[in-house]
Amino acid sequence: MKFPTIILALIPAMMLFSGCAMNEKAEPAKSAKSAKSAKSAKSAKSAKSAKSAKSAKSVRVIVLDKLQDRNGVYYEVNQTSPFTGLCQSFYSNGQKQSEVNYNSGKKLGVQTDWHKNGQKKQELNWKDGGHHGLRTGWYDNGQKHWLANYKDGKKHGVQTWWRENGKKKSDLNWKDGVRHGAVTEWYENGQKRSEVNYIEGKVHGMKTRWDQNGVKVD
Repeated sequence: MKFPTIILALIPAMMLFSGCAMNEKAEPAKSAKSAKSAKSAKSAKSAKSAKSAKSAKSVRVIVLDKLQDRNGVYYEVNQTSPFTGLCQSFYSNGQKQSEVNYNSGKKLGVQTDWHKNGQKKQELNWKDGGHHGLRTGWYDNGQKHWLANYKDGKKHGVQTWWRENGKKKSDLNWKDGVRHGAVTEWYENGQKRSEVNYIEGKVHGMKTRWDQNGVKVD
């Protein structure tokens, strides 16, 4: 009668041992799977990096005097296919003057120009060969000079000009390339100088003027 009792007592221990053995076998398999996943992720990342590096390396970069304008489409000198790549120009002191991308002979994306002292001069966007979006200009001291918005190559919305001291000079409203809405000008002291309204490119109503003291003159 003691043998069955001993056997029953050993069963839990045997089950525990068996479970441990199975866990030990499962761990290497799990580790191998994790290592394989990590290796695959690393390979994918390396392939992506290599592809990005190859793409960056394949971008053609030339200077502006190597481009020719042929009826609004730009070609590299002595080439028959429209230019695709990055075009740059430089001042005589080596400072970069401008930078813009071309696609099939047309400017595309952001164009940036700089003053000779390295300060940004203007930044604008191109789409289908025309201005599209914000166009911003700066003085060589870094002060904003003007700001305009374009839509499909035409001014659209408010255009603002500033003086070199940061004082606003004028506000103009545009609609599809023609003046539409109020045009306001200010003196250097900040006093309003004149105001007139346009409708579809034509003056609508009277123009109002003020002197530098704010007194209406007509």
